[in-house]
Amino acid sequence: MNELPPLFDVNGWFGLPYNGEPEFPTASALLAHMDRLGVGRSLAWHVLARDMHAPTGNRRLLKDIDAVPGARDRLIPAFSISPSMPYEKNGMAEYEAAFRGGRVRALRLLMASQRLSWDMVMPIVEPIASFRPVILADIRQTPDLAGMVRFAERFPDIPLVLTHSMWPQQSTVMDLMRRCPNVLCDISWMHVMGVIELLSRQFGAERVVFGLGSRAHQGAAIAALVQANIPEAQRDLIAHGNMDRLLRLEPTPRYRSSLLEDPKRPLWKKIIRRESMDVDVVDAHGHM
Repeated sequence: MNELPPLFDVNGWFGLPYNGEPEFPTASALLAHMDRLGVGRSLAWHVLARDMHAPTGNRRLLKDIDAVPGARDRLIPAFSISPSMPYEKNGMAEYEAAFRGGRVRALRLLMASQRLSWDMVMPIVEPIASFRPVILADIRQTPDLAGMVRFAERFPDIPLVLTHSMWPQQSTVMDLMRRCPNVLCDISWMHVMGVIELLSRQFGAERVVFGLGSRAHQGAAIAALVQANIPEAQRDLIAHGNMDRLLRLEPTPRYRSSLLEDPKRPLWKKIIRRESMDVDVVDAHGHM
């Protein structure tokens, strides 16, 4: 492998939080990160939807994407919701119109910060269920597993993508995938050797999608996907094909990582080509 496959990240976000330093303060900053790593598309939400008001953040999301030339083709909007939306004046009208118009096809559930339960989500999804939106939820923020199963069974045609699973949550995620055929998972924090192969073997590569972790991961999920011992057809499904299909989009274009042109960063090129890195590795987190 001399090039990265086309990559569709399901974990994009940008905006200024009310507290702390932002990873990506603007849509342009997120795009620069994508260019660096060679990511063609990102399913993105706006931090204002979490820290201030969901409809306001959703409006700002579309406005900020439209303000950057070329961003509309690469930053695919994912709307956020709040439990108060059905009770606000016109709280649902703008949200439903965005799905009817076809531009918005995904929801990002901010379960902890919005104090959402899965039962609260049901009446908000009901009016747009016929559009089969992709719904994404951070598994670390979703302790109500029984509610999640009820939701998945109530909407069997709606794909539910569980994100940010690391080793403490992986058994839980796999059990949910076993019980609910419309549950998928991303690989953003799955940097454990062999886990992508395991998921593909147990559930099919059609139920695994690519996602980036935090900025500090520096593309670790890309390395994990490239290094996974799976057929190229399965790698392409995980990299972009599944999300292209679920969101009914044209195939994600291939973007060449700018790191591949940087002579000061030879390891990235070796990782992508699956070559020996020829470096000493020190494990700082061993167990005995």
